[in-house]
Amino acid sequence: MGGLLSTFCMMIKHLFHKDAHASGSWSDLPADIVITIVEHLHYSDQIRFRAVCKSWRASSANAVKFADKLPWLFAYSTLYRFNNRFSSFCYLYEPCHRQKHTIELKQALLGARVHASQYGWLLFSKQATLSLHYLFMFYSPFTGKIIELPALESMYFHDRILFSASPTSPECVVFVVRTYHPEEFRISTCSPGDRAWTMHLFDGFHGSIDGMAFMDGVLYCSFSQSVLGAFEVATKVWRICQHNPVPRSISSCNRLIESDGKLLMPCYDDVQFRWRVLSFDWSQKKWFEIESLGGKLLFLGCTTSMAVPAVGEASEFANKILSDCFHPSCPQIYPEINECGEYGWLMTNIWIQPPEQI
Repeated sequence: MGGLLSTFCMMIKHLFHKDAHASGSWSDLPADIVITIVEHLHYSDQIRFRAVCKSWRASSANAVKFADKLPWLFAYSTLYRFNNRFSSFCYLYEPCHRQKHTIELKQALLGARVHASQYGWLLFSKQATLSLHYLFMFYSPFTGKIIELPALESMYFHDRILFSASPTSPECVVFVVRTYHPEEFRISTCSPGDRAWTMHLFDGFHGSIDGMAFMDGVLYCSFSQSVLGAFEVATKVWRICQHNPVPRSISSCNRLIESDGKLLMPCYDDVQFRWRVLSFDWSQKKWFEIESLGGKLLFLGCTTSMAVPAVGEASEFANKILSDCFHPSCPQIYPEINECGEYGWLMTNIWIQPPEQI
C-alpha cells in the first residue's frame, strides 16, 4: 500500500478512536471524507482504496481521477532467455506521478503476445500446445482479471486485431482481419461468451492491412493500395470508401485513429522528416492534411494508437504526437522502459488506458 494512502488511513483511525464512545465501522465514513481522501491519492492507491469495501467504492465513484487522461505504459517480454523460459514480470508506468509498478503475469499469459489495448484491457493471443489453434485472452493488469475467448483455428503474424469495447460490455466485439491474395480477405468476429468465432469472407484484394479503427458500430480498415473499407457489425455488410492516395513521400501509413467522430491517419514523411496527420472527409471521400489536432495528443503504438485530451500537466503537449517507439521527433514525457533486469529480458512497450471504474 502506498505511503500516502497509509498516512490517510492512520489519520482516519485516529479520528475514529478519538472519542472513546464513538461507534461505527470503517465502511461508515462520511462520503465527503471519502472523496477528500481519494482526490489526494495516486491512481494506484485509488484502486486499492476503492477495493476495501462497497461503501467506499460507491462514495468515491465520481472522485477517481483518470490519471490526467494520459495512458500508462505496459511493458512486457515476449522473448525466450537462454533457459527457454519466458519472463513472468512486467511493468506498469504511471505518467501522472512517474511511478513504475512491477507485476507478475499469470501462467496462462506467459509467452503470449499483445495485439490490442483499450479501456484498461489488453488482448493477448497464444498458440495452443500441440495444436495450430490460438487462444485469446483479455487481461487487466490493474485488477489481474482474465477473460477467455474461444480458440481461433489459425492465425498469421500479419493479421490485424482490434476490439470495440470493454470485454465486460455486451457491445464488445473482437475483430481479426486477414488478407487472402489475390482474391479475398476474411474478417473473424467473436464476443466474450461466444462459443466459437464467426468467419466473414469478402471478395477483393487491396494489399496488406495498414490500420483499423472502430467507430459508431463500423470497423474501418485502411489498406496499402490506398483503399479504405468499412464493415458494419449489425448488417455484416462490407463496403469500399474511395479516397485519394496519400503522398508518395509518406512511408508509414499504418494506423487509423478515431477522434471525436473523425478518422485520423498519422503518417511520417521521410522527405520532410516530420509527422503529418490526415483526416478523412466523408463528403468528398478523400484524405486531407490537417494542421491542428484540436488540443489532442496522439499516442502511436505498434499495436494500439489513441487520441486523448492534452489537459493538466500534459497541456503543453497539445497537438503533438508521441510514439511508444520513442521516435526522436516526439516529445519525451515518458521514460524509455527497455530494461533487461535480473534475467536479461528485453521489454516491449504498449499504451494502456487506466480504467475509469474497477
